[in-house]
Parts: sequence; C-alpha cells; structure tokens
Amino acid sequence: MPGGSKRVTVTLKFPLSLPGQPKPTAIAKPKSVRPLPASTISTDQGEGVFTLTTKDGCQRTWEFSSASLGSLPDGRRFAISIAKDVGDRLAVEAALKISQKRLQALVEANMIGLLFGDTQGNIQDANAEFLRMVGYTSEDLAAGRLRWIEITPPEYLPLDEQGIRQARDWGACVPYEKEYICQDGSRVPVLIGYALLAGSQAETVAFVLDLTKQKAAEAEILQLNAQLEQRVRARTAQLEAANRELEAFSYSVSHDLRAPIRHIGSFVQLLQQTLPAEALNSKTQRYLTVIAEATRKAGLLIDQLLRFSRNSRAELRCTQVNLNELVREICHDLTSTCPLRQIDWQIRSLPVVWGDSTLLRLVLQNLLDNAVKYTRYSPQARITMTAETSNTEHIIHLQDNGVGFNMKYAHKLFGVFQRLHREEEFEGTGIGLANVQRIIHRHGGRVWAAGEPGRGAIFRFPCLKHPNAQKPQSKVAKIAPLVLSHCQAMELKRILLVEDNLNDVELILLALAENHLANEVVVARDGEEALDYLYRRGIFSLRRFGNPILVMLDLKLPKIDGLEVLRAIKTDRQLESIPVVILTSSREEQDIAHSYRSGSNAYVVKPLDFREFITAVRTLGLFWALTNEPPPGSLPLSPN
Repeated sequence: MPGGSKRVTVTLKFPLSLPGQPKPTAIAKPKSVRPLPASTISTDQGEGVFTLTTKDGCQRTWEFSSASLGSLPDGRRFAISIAKDVGDRLAVEAALKISQKRLQALVEANMIGLLFGDTQGNIQDANAEFLRMVGYTSEDLAAGRLRWIEITPPEYLPLDEQGIRQARDWGACVPYEKEYICQDGSRVPVLIGYALLAGSQAETVAFVLDLTKQKAAEAEILQLNAQLEQRVRARTAQLEAANRELEAFSYSVSHDLRAPIRHIGSFVQLLQQTLPAEALNSKTQRYLTVIAEATRKAGLLIDQLLRFSRNSRAELRCTQVNLNELVREICHDLTSTCPLRQIDWQIRSLPVVWGDSTLLRLVLQNLLDNAVKYTRYSPQARITMTAETSNTEHIIHLQDNGVGFNMKYAHKLFGVFQRLHREEEFEGTGIGLANVQRIIHRHGGRVWAAGEPGRGAIFRFPCLKHPNAQKPQSKVAKIAPLVLSHCQAMELKRILLVEDNLNDVELILLALAENHLANEVVVARDGEEALDYLYRRGIFSLRRFGNPILVMLDLKLPKIDGLEVLRAIKTDRQLESIPVVILTSSREEQDIAHSYRSGSNAYVVKPLDFREFITAVRTLGLFWALTNEPPPGSLPLSPN
C-alpha cells in the first residue's frame, strides 16, 4: 500500500493464546509474518509489528493491536485486531535520523560556525567554531551573555537589517561580509548567510565563515602589489636614467668621438698633399694609407652604432607601407651600384603591411644588400622575394643562391659585430643584421634564417596586416631651408663661424679658403662670444661693419649651446633674416628636429673623410647634399 498509511481491520482466525497454552498458528505464510514477542500477548489484548509480502513482491511493515471479544461456551476466546501500514512513516523517520546525524556531524566538525538565533539579536545555540571565532564559551552562551546584536559593530547593523528583510521576503538572505567584536575587544571578519526556520518569521539558522586568513592573504597581496608597483616605479626610473645615459653616450659619441677620427683622417690627407713626393717612400705612403683606411672604418662603425642606437630609441611611426614600392626602389639602387653584375631578381607580388616605413626600408635595404653581396661569386645570382599570408600577418621570405652559412653558427647571425666570413672575403661591420632583428622585434615580430654553405640562405620575418595600438608620431614641422646656389656662395663676404674645436676651425677655414667662399671669417669659440658679436657687446661693442651674411653654428658649445644661440637669432627681428647653417658632428634625430623647430636653414653633418668635408663646406648652401641630414618627416627638395 505505497503512497501513505491506511487503517484496515484484520480478523485473525486464531484464538488468543493464554498463559501456559501453545502459541496460535497464523493463517498467513510463515515467512511473511514476523512472530510477535511473547511479551506482547496477554489474555485481554496484544500489539506488535509484522511484515507482509504484497502481490507484486514488495514487503510492507504493519503495526497491529488486538483486543479480546470474549469466550465461547467451550472455553475458546476470540479477539479483534486493528492493523496499520507504517512503511512510509518508518522510511521518513529513518531518513530524518540520517539527516540529523549529518547535521550533527557538520555542527561537531567545526568547519564553519553555526548559530541558532532570532531577528531580535538573541542566540539560542551555537557550535564550538562560532564560539571560537568570537572568543566566548558555552557557559557564556548558556548564561545569556552572548547576543549577536551586541557583538556587531554599529556600522554593520544596517547590513544585518537588510539581510533580515531579504530573509523575510525570500526565506534566506544573500551572504555578506561583516565583523564581530570578540570578547577581548578585537574584531573578526566573517562571511554570514542565514535563513528563517520553517513556519517562523523570527527564528533563524546562520552559517558563519571566518575570513581572518583570507583577509590576511588579501592584505599580503595588496602589500606585495604595492611593493611590486614600487619596484616597477624604481625599475622604470632606472630604465629612464639608463636611457638618458644612453642618449648622453650617443650624443658624446656623435660629437666627441667622431671629431678626433675626422681630424686624424683629414690631417693625414693634408699631410699626403703637402709633403713632397720624395719625402714619401712606399713604406711611408702605405702607413698613411693604412691610417686613413682605419679612420674611415672607425667612422663607419661609429655611424652604424649610432644608427643602431637610434633605431632602438626612436618612436615607431606606423602607417600602411607598400612593400612592392620599397623593394622596387631598393633593387634599382642596388643594381645601379653594381652595373657589371647580372642579377636575376625574382620579386613576386608583395603585400601592403602596417609598420614604420623608414625602419622597414632599413630592414629590406640590409637584407637585399646582403643578398647582393653574398651572391657576388655565384655564376648567375638569383634573389627571390615572396610573401605568405595568415589571418593577422604576412610572412616575408627573402632567398638567395649565394655562399650561405653553416647553421651551427646561426646563433651569431644577428649579434652586434658578429661576422661569419673573413673581412677580406666580404666587407661589412657586423651591425646590419643586428639592426634588422632590433627593428623586427620593435614591430612585435621575430626574424629567423636558414642556410647551407655554397647553397645560399633564406631569411623570414613577419609584418602586421592591420594597425596595432602604436600611433605614428606627429611629423616634425617642415621649415623650408634656405638654398644657396654656388654663385651666391661665391659672393659671401663675411661668415660667422661658431666652433669651439680648434682642429675643426682649421679644417673649415682651409675648406673656405680653398674654395674662395669668404673674404672674412669671424670665429667665435663659444655661444656667449657669438651672441656678443651679433649684439655688439663686450669686445665687439665697437664693431662698425654689418652683420655676417651667414652663420655656421656648431651645436655643442661652451657656456651657451648652439640651440640657444640659434633660438636667440631667429627670435630677434634684426637678426632673424641671417641664414644659419648647423655644421655639427651629430646625427642624432633629436638634434636635427630641435634645430629645424628653432629655425635652422640647413643641417649639415661634418663628414669624417677630408675630401667629403671640403665638398660639404663648398656646397654648404645645398641642404640636400649627400652628406646632409633632412628634417625628419619632410620630403627631399631640389636646390634652386
């Protein structure tokens, strides 16, 4: 009779057994009836439990009670019995006992605090874990000295009121964090959630989790984060200081190291020109030639190092770059430098990529120049360039059939000053591929190579298809340079040369004299002296003749540097029309940009080679001469 208890009446067709008489025999099958204990049978009534097997094979438990109906004349007694199916009730009672055992195990395990209380702030019962949290004893609880409303800090009472409202509306509240005041006055952070007991609007059961360790861990994490941020700030400051030192080093190399090398090379060439032929035997001439060649190589290395440094520090100016156009221009230039060679250029269609056009040009220039150089001894030089495309990038392949290299030395390929071939075999400084790797890394990619001696090499590197987060730097303001023709230069009468290095003064004066570029050159050895001359101060207060027709200005000067002198000239109405040509050793982009922003008419880098130096001075009015540096971001102009 599943589904609930039913009260039925069963008449047992056997007489009650009397004391001293045999037990009655049941009509039911013996296996389906649980025998009654002898203690349950009396002369008047009886009760007990028995089990019946139903028609479908299920066993049901029944309770019964019986009462005497009287006796017959022959002495037999009859009884009436009432039976009730109690199987479902017993199953519920068993499940309830299991649930109670589980709850009791949870309470006694003290893994979480439990308390039974009410919405008025009372606590009727609590487990040992909750008592441990707040520092009270079971005696305190029994004596009524522990109320949750009294151990809650006032700032948390509004949260408790909100939780109680939620429990009344929904039956339970959303767990929230609060604190309890312990018996010793300290506070313990907890996470609490509670529910109303069934049928009550006041009695609650609450689960309380101690957050002390979690809060300590969070505080430790915050402290570690603060320390990490401090370390990052300190490290950033160190990097900024290192960058400033690197810039100072580059500036010093550009100005101070190039100057003595230029002096060595220039005066060696002057010595060769001025000494009579009989004074120069073959050995002496060889020595001078070796010195001149060594200074040329030293100057080339310095220029390459400075370019490597600039490529590392300059901000990327990313735009859409058409690789087909870049490669076409570079191949044309390379072909014109070696007209006697037959090179099979196999340049497939290349994509438009996202990157810094100037730096990517340098990458392609270095790789293609290497391909031309290392196929020099190939009977039929072949240089192939292709691209393959993925979802986010293009992979560029550049392959040649040149001398190749041994893969066991591949780790040295992109190092600074690392060479895999002897200098007498192939010229170079060992910086080109280092530049390639640095530029590709700055674009977020990598470059790798494979090769085999005698069978050529292949280089691969990725280029982005779409813009990244980097934004191109704003272009430097374009200031049109003053362009002087050679005839105008011949008419120059007076030049103000502002230069502190006596060797450079001598070389510039020699160059001006050799080309008859000025009748008079006034030399100022520092910036203050230059301004005194222009403003007729100090020793120049009695100067009667007019202003110079041209100012040749070095940047690195004692007392007042060249940029300050330039700004003073270009912000003075009486002096601003005087052309100012920066003649300096610096190739630093910041110097070039600052010079043009300040109003310079031309920016000329002093070449290391003496003949080039002479040529640069002779054509100092031609801003776009071979040895000049254009303002960053501007377009080349032809001389008028």
